[in-house]
Amino acid sequence: MEALYAILSFAALLSPLIALVAAIFIYLKYQGAPDGNRRSAILFSLGVLLVGLVAGWVGAVIGVQIFCSMYTGAQCGFGGVFFTGPASFSLAVAAYLYFWAKHGKAP
Repeated sequence: MEALYAILSFAALLSPLIALVAAIFIYLKYQGAPDGNRRSAILFSLGVLLVGLVAGWVGAVIGVQIFCSMYTGAQCGFGGVFFTGPASFSLAVAAYLYFWAKHGKAP
């Protein structure tokens, strides 16, 4: 169980970096709008960062609440900050990228 937790924690810490690299590739592939114009890289970047930061913050707060309700101690909040926060950042960015690429605009 410890090995699984270590692998998941490491993956959660790397997931925001992977999500941001994926955002670059998604933008380069789908930058053309349906009407033939290019979509704004600045608005895309702001959307990715805003959605990711808000979701990461909310995920970290909820994770701290969950982990601190199960385990009391000085390090109870680490699970929220280092696991659920980055994981929720990545999931939100992935959802934003999906809707941006599929529909040509942010959800």
